Amino acid sequence: MLPPELAGLCFVDTSSGSDAALAERAAAAVPGGRWMLLGASRPGLIRALAAAGLDVVVVDSSRTALRRTRAALGDDSGALLLAADPRELEIPGGVDAMLVPSAVWHAVLLSPDRRHVLRGMSKELRAGGLLLLELERLPEPPASEEPVPSGFGGVLWRRSASEGFVEVRSGDVSVTFAMFSPEEAIAEARDEGFEHVSPTAAGASVVWASLRTTEGRA
Repeated sequence: MLPPELAGLCFVDTSSGSDAALAERAAAAVPGGRWMLLGASRPGLIRALAAAGLDVVVVDSSRTALRRTRAALGDDSGALLLAADPRELEIPGGVDAMLVPSAVWHAVLLSPDRRHVLRGMSKELRAGGLLLLELERLPEPPASEEPVPSGFGGVLWRRSASEGFVEVRSGDVSVTFAMFSPEEAIAEARDEGFEHVSPTAAGASVVWASLRTTEGRA
């Protein structure tokens, strides 16, 4: 889904998106639960989630990313790695909760595709299951290539020729990300069967959106 160079990208606050911070939030939200992680290119995050006592299911559409992560984790990680289009999720037994880091969600470029993924998530969450979205309020990108505001690993970014998108580069690797606000992302989720259960601080640069499915598996 994302190359490892950009899988953990944070535009505004590297501390909030660290492996440890994400795992700590997940473990506090649904302790000991079965969690799905969207995106397989962060083996450190998978280890942190498992170390926090969570049962981890990793979903990615890239078999290359899954093979690379499986090799990095070894055979004793305990994580289940699934190759699947996130728009057509099918997780054996379902999950209690799902975690979507910021870079992964911004890499789903079009609102109709995000909505399609959300519908699939709702179907695979157990009844009352939790969706935890890390949502960054991206600053206005520069017209010419500059370092991302957080200084994340020397990554460069610039405004895309297409309105509403940014181009991000790390070495020879280039990825396009969509620009949308946390409020827009939350509205999309609510439209697709999720109930927003966490307060949103006005103007916050990073919003952790906790959403409960109103449907889900029996």
